[in-house]
Amino acid sequence: MKAFVFCFICALTLLSTVKAVNTVGHPIAVVPGIIGTALHAEAKNIPKDRVPLFCPRNHKEFPIWVNVQFDFEVSCFRDYIKTDYIAENDTWQDTPGVTVTVPKEGTTFAIDILDAETTKIAKYFHQFIKTFEGLGYKDGINITGCGYDWRHLPTQEWAKKCRGYIEKMVESSGKKAIFIGHSMGGPYSYYVLQTAPKGWCEKYIHKYITPSPAWMGAPRALDAMFTGLGNMIPEVLSNLFAPLSRSIGAVWFLLPWSDAFKGIVGVKTPQNSYSYDEVVKVLTIMGINDADVKYKSSRAAFAPFNDYEEMPNVDVITTFGTDLETMHTLVFKEELSKHDPEGDWKHPDHLNGPGDGTVPQVSLEYATNKWMKKYPDRNITYVKVTNTDHHQIVMDAPFSELVLNEAFNDY
Repeated sequence: MKAFVFCFICALTLLSTVKAVNTVGHPIAVVPGIIGTALHAEAKNIPKDRVPLFCPRNHKEFPIWVNVQFDFEVSCFRDYIKTDYIAENDTWQDTPGVTVTVPKEGTTFAIDILDAETTKIAKYFHQFIKTFEGLGYKDGINITGCGYDWRHLPTQEWAKKCRGYIEKMVESSGKKAIFIGHSMGGPYSYYVLQTAPKGWCEKYIHKYITPSPAWMGAPRALDAMFTGLGNMIPEVLSNLFAPLSRSIGAVWFLLPWSDAFKGIVGVKTPQNSYSYDEVVKVLTIMGINDADVKYKSSRAAFAPFNDYEEMPNVDVITTFGTDLETMHTLVFKEELSKHDPEGDWKHPDHLNGPGDGTVPQVSLEYATNKWMKKYPDRNITYVKVTNTDHHQIVMDAPFSELVLNEAFNDY
């Protein structure tokens, strides 16, 4: 009798444990957009000619992105974090002596509050993470980030690492994962799925959700080369960030892909109009002599995918804001002329069109529209909203509710 009671209590305890585990839904993995991952840097014997005299050539590991306290001298930040394109072996390399890393990989740390030193700005996926932690999710256990060095193109090594985080969560929970790719994280998450072993997506992914995906880039990337990339975090950046933008492979990747932007004027001057087929010509006129090779290099990692021709064999939800004035064309009052690639350039005006405030609609819809036509029997869903923009969408409650519904829809 005692043995029976003991086993009965064991069974109740086990049932209670299983029930508690099942109250947490599908695990969640997030791929952020450009400048959406916190970065740390360490400097060891930087060559004297690579940084100004007042910038330390040796520096123990510290948060470089975002770090308001370090940003007191923008030129130091810029020289630490910039990259060099090496045409001989077609690579984008860090400043010699500088090592840049993603802190606390395998957790949400690097996509949560990007300025961890002050926590005043750049609360990226913070509210989203807190919402799910309030429902029982635990960081690194069933919710994680696939952060990355956003200066560079995706690599097989990073994609494998991201899949490893997902596999660990799925195997420990017994539930497939929800995979989220925001902004440039749309193409980068697609890279993770399309470079996976055969059958991986079906085994590990429950839903693939792409909020505000920059499938085919955005004119704002070209604008960043002229005016900087500080629209998201103006407290940190200034126009001095524009030369840095010209040295980042991922910004080159986000230059509008002409297949999606056919018929749209990219740059307009008093005497000339340049389509997005002519972006290289525009940047060459401005003084970037190797614009052609940088442009081609930035697209190389995605060349095998033929403009998202193949859809991952998973259910897809694409959501984005609509009906917002969005930059389509850069307008200059004077003709383009050669400038110092490391200096200040003319600041253009803009002509706008439909989009989410940052990415034009033709880019937001490109891959999803292609998949809907090619795979009419697949489960593909659009969720378009009118009261949010490109950055705010992942911070707003409706997006958390959308993911919540998918996370718990088995129960």
